[in-house]
Amino acid sequence: MDIEDLRSNWETFGRTIPLRSILWRKEPWESEEFFATGREAISHSMNRLAEFGIRPAGRALDFGCGIGRLTQALGEYFDEVVGVDVAASMIDQARERNRLGDRCHYVVNARDDLSQFDDESFDFVYSQIVLQHVGSDLARAYMREFVRVLRRGGVAMFQLPSQFVPPAVLPPSGFRAHIDMTTTATTADGLRLQCGTPISLSLRVRNESPEVWLPTHRLAVGGRWRQEEGGLLEDGFRTPIVERVAQNESVDVDAEATVPLEPGVYVLELDIIQEGVAWFGDQGSATLSLSIEAIESSPSSEALPAQEQGNPTPDDLIPHMEMQAVERSEVIDLLQSSGAEVVAVLDDTSAGSEWTSFFYLARRRPKSLERRRLQRLHQVLRKAR
Repeated sequence: MDIEDLRSNWETFGRTIPLRSILWRKEPWESEEFFATGREAISHSMNRLAEFGIRPAGRALDFGCGIGRLTQALGEYFDEVVGVDVAASMIDQARERNRLGDRCHYVVNARDDLSQFDDESFDFVYSQIVLQHVGSDLARAYMREFVRVLRRGGVAMFQLPSQFVPPAVLPPSGFRAHIDMTTTATTADGLRLQCGTPISLSLRVRNESPEVWLPTHRLAVGGRWRQEEGGLLEDGFRTPIVERVAQNESVDVDAEATVPLEPGVYVLELDIIQEGVAWFGDQGSATLSLSIEAIESSPSSEALPAQEQGNPTPDDLIPHMEMQAVERSEVIDLLQSSGAEVVAVLDDTSAGSEWTSFFYLARRRPKSLERRRLQRLHQVLRKAR
């Protein structure tokens, strides 16, 4: 993924589902409830820093700020906060929700660096559930920039997955399922719905394999939007199956899909997926397909809940949010080579159970320490000659 793809994807999220794209859940967010999660997250992070004797103050940077969920919370601890995001649609909404006045600034940064900020211009850099979505190469570039913009002795605290944790092995014979709609009133097959409309789906999934499905298999009901002629358009939703499901047993799943934003006739293919392994349908299992005609939204309609109403454009489709990682040892080496010392690497769960993830605490070295490090390096190089 390059920076332009990243910008385009998040512009679409900002126009369509700005809150749920930042912090996903099935139900729409109320604004105050959404920002309360930011205050809780920052309070927890400040407490973790205090455990290491770190109490940052001064000027803070919130990287990947979205609509300012964490930026506003950082304002309780710092004299000035700056939020940066790749999407202008997010920044516009962040500015509208700013309660900190002149102590808070939001800026668009659609670049693969932070060159609009001077060297040593921040006391604290923070980022959570952001680097995992920018792609590994961009994540490496931004981590170097975090160190560059820190003042000597300043601290960066950021989260990043280290590696994907594969699910428990499900034998090939286990990829057999049957899916039914359980409520005829919500059956969407053949409906004409406005672009961007949420579709509530009540489903019953039966295990038709000789194997027992376990939570460690990490199975989910998933939807894939296809063109009417069958071509794959995009992945849709994922709803985990968290129960143990034995042979011939069934489990009820409530899911929600969103009608594509471009008018046309589509097929929503409902299937089971073992994340990181395979779709059941691709292994020969039956799927359930629903035909949906997406029609233009009327000017007065709300294609999305009022709390998340943006300005969806007919030519856009909600993109799939990718997850990527950078291995822990590589992150540590990168920080050290960029001029920071790693204070701590903390276990983290915000990337979900599918990923091993960490919060990194790194302090930029004071000049005296940096000089001594360079002197030692020069001594090693002279001896090597």
